[in-house]
Amino acid sequence: MKQELYGTWLLILMLVLSACGASGTQPAAVPNTSTDAQTSVSTEAPSIATPENGKTSIVGQVLSTTNGQPLVNTFVWRGEVVRKDEGAVVVYDETDSVARTNEQGFFAFENIEPGEWTLMVGDPYGKNETIVETDNPEHARIWEPASGEILDVGILEVALEPTN
Repeated sequence: MKQELYGTWLLILMLVLSACGASGTQPAAVPNTSTDAQTSVSTEAPSIATPENGKTSIVGQVLSTTNGQPLVNTFVWRGEVVRKDEGAVVVYDETDSVARTNEQGFFAFENIEPGEWTLMVGDPYGKNETIVETDNPEHARIWEPASGEILDVGILEVALEPTN
């Protein structure tokens, strides 16, 4: 129990520290319009099933800003936004809040509880990038998918290097 609590608080601390270090120059998510056959990237997400009753799903694609290519086999973490009074904290649960991108950079969180969620791409203990608001890069972007909805967050561009 103490170890799980420690892990959760460590992830919260990492999120806060990564948000403090975020620069205001992070790009907005934009569709890839490349027509070059060697660099074209599929923007058609794989289909997923309709969420179970009372659940929701989140899908998207992660591309690198260094070359516009998909980040393959990369962790995408969803953090639950927990509000208290006028403050909020983001909690990343190490057990079930992570997905991996496929060969085209697509990821999916299927049949999750509706609520407020943030997304972080990369290694939580190494290089990572929290997805931030375009007009306010000091704040993590929050998505709130409704029950029964498959929320497509679109293309998320991050300044991480592809591993393949």
